[in-house]
Amino acid sequence: MEGSVEWQEVDPPAPFRHRMKLILTQHDAPHKKIEVEAAIQQQGQYCKDCLQHITSQSARFCFYTGLYYCHNCHKDQKAPLPAQIVYSWNICKYSVCNASYDYLQSMFNLPCLELSQLRPDLYQAVGILQIAMRLRIQLNMLYSHTQHCHELHNNQFLIPYRYYLTCIDSYSLCDMVQVIQSQPNLLSTSRDGDDDEESPQLEGAPCPQVTDQKQCELLARISSVRDIAMRHIRKDCKYVDVVRSALLGCITDHRSCLTQCTKVCGICKDSKKTMYVFDVNNCVVCKSCNMAYHKDCLEGASCPSCTTAT
Repeated sequence: MEGSVEWQEVDPPAPFRHRMKLILTQHDAPHKKIEVEAAIQQQGQYCKDCLQHITSQSARFCFYTGLYYCHNCHKDQKAPLPAQIVYSWNICKYSVCNASYDYLQSMFNLPCLELSQLRPDLYQAVGILQIAMRLRIQLNMLYSHTQHCHELHNNQFLIPYRYYLTCIDSYSLCDMVQVIQSQPNLLSTSRDGDDDEESPQLEGAPCPQVTDQKQCELLARISSVRDIAMRHIRKDCKYVDVVRSALLGCITDHRSCLTQCTKVCGICKDSKKTMYVFDVNNCVVCKSCNMAYHKDCLEGASCPSCTTAT
């Protein structure tokens, strides 16, 4: 018939496997049968892992990927989800497919969460994170002055927690689970978990006081990393970095961790009041010229060395 539209049956898209990656989206499982069937239809009616055909009766929903899988690829294993941890302060375990479970297990102790980008408000609401930030600023300052020391950075205890020194804002899923477990007064009713766990309402919440840092495994671990590093600097370091003159070929400097981390105030110049650069409570180091000052001497002013140079 003239003017009519001829409909052609369109082949469904070719099946392809879902590639595992860090997902920070919260997925809700459809509850009504018609919604489940529509979601599986939209998925192409195949398992997103083995690519076998599935139906609403033979499929299981993965709360991590938001997709459906067959029973062989989804054994109903449960794990805490990054999105629930970060955005709902919720550490209850959700049903996930086999691939998601393996991926989350492999990522559990890796620094994959940048809180300043994902949830900067947590630093205002969670006392433990404020303390952790101060400790890690101290560690980062320490690291920047001891990068030459292979003995320190090859310490077997420090290697798994190197990110505590190199970055002040990266946290693992394990870190965040321990933070949530340590401050239950922040928690309220859960969102959608398998158990009646809790998650916080953080907006407008006052920052709770942390009375005992040892009650939080994360703070205890960061403190242990700091204590080991400081003990190495003050007592154990046997490394000497020998700097030779390019022209004379003679030794011009010996730099141990202690000499690298010890500074004399650029204002009072009192050699009897030497400072450790990682003592962030009493020492300020200029990021531009690397000059160090007592906080009391600087009194919040700009770096005198940089000001004079300009």
